[in-house]
Amino acid sequence: MKNPADFVAAVGRALEALQPPGTLLLAVSGGADSVALADAVARARSRRALRDIQLVVGHVDHRLRSDSARDEAISRRHAERLGLAFVSRAIRVRTAGSGLEQAAREARYDALARMAGETGCAGIATGHTATDQAETLLWRLVRGTGTRGLGGMRPVRELGVLELFRPLLGVTREQTRAWCERSGLEFRDDPTNLDDRPRAVLRREVLPVLERLQPGAVLRLAAAADRLREDDAALEMLAGGADDRVEALKSLPASVKKRALAQILEQTVGTRRRVTAAHLESLERLLWSGRGEVDLPSAAGRRAVARVDGGRLVVRTIERAMPGKGRRAAARRPSHARE
Repeated sequence: MKNPADFVAAVGRALEALQPPGTLLLAVSGGADSVALADAVARARSRRALRDIQLVVGHVDHRLRSDSARDEAISRRHAERLGLAFVSRAIRVRTAGSGLEQAAREARYDALARMAGETGCAGIATGHTATDQAETLLWRLVRGTGTRGLGGMRPVRELGVLELFRPLLGVTREQTRAWCERSGLEFRDDPTNLDDRPRAVLRREVLPVLERLQPGAVLRLAAAADRLREDDAALEMLAGGADDRVEALKSLPASVKKRALAQILEQTVGTRRRVTAAHLESLERLLWSGRGEVDLPSAAGRRAVARVDGGRLVVRTIERAMPGKGRRAAARRPSHARE
């Protein structure tokens, strides 16, 4: 973006395309990405479609560093500069080690949702960039994820009763930093970018090499994630037309069959996030053998099993035995199963 105004225009167009609600909480950490987000979105309200949008700046203090209060101070000053309301919440992340990043993310989203509710905001905007998207795609790729995971972060996703918006997925981290420096905006670098966590190493060492080998690699990776999301959506739509008849399921292409099985589980036991490739492979073997049962993840306090019955795949949930009581089974036929 040679013209500085192009950055604000790009963010404005992206946010407009996402059709945000009339009240939006801007998640600002004090880093360059989120500071650029708040500044660009506030400026982009000159666009007709965004003119009436109401903005609030929200900051989450993870208390993971002794000087985290400086991040809050930076975020507060930007809210004051932009004439926006400011709200902050301190949280405590108890998980350590390899699970720290995931635990912090979940706690942060929970805190943002609470602040949005307190301030009457119907949506939340975060500063995730194309660089974050590229990191996500590469990290999931080396971990062996499928098409669904390779789609990376969605530009819009549900967060409870709220919606989470990511209007910066079309710009890189270098561009947000350049905008801050060009505009004289105060920001702070996150020291965790220098640690030895896999994502930090990927960010610091791998992506720069890819950019040197192939300039524009970050944006191309982010664009690839967009295309993979489109492919995944098409496969999901095809899988949605399948039913629980064994012969019909067996005749589906492999990629559609796995999605159809995952959808059946989502409809019957209410979960999909905990369904692994191993679960789906066991279900496929069950379709071909027609014998035995497959244990599956289900809601808390229950277990789920699948079996073939009358030429159909039947999934039922069973209450786990309570201490001191006899075991009670509560089997149910899937709501989508045809009699």
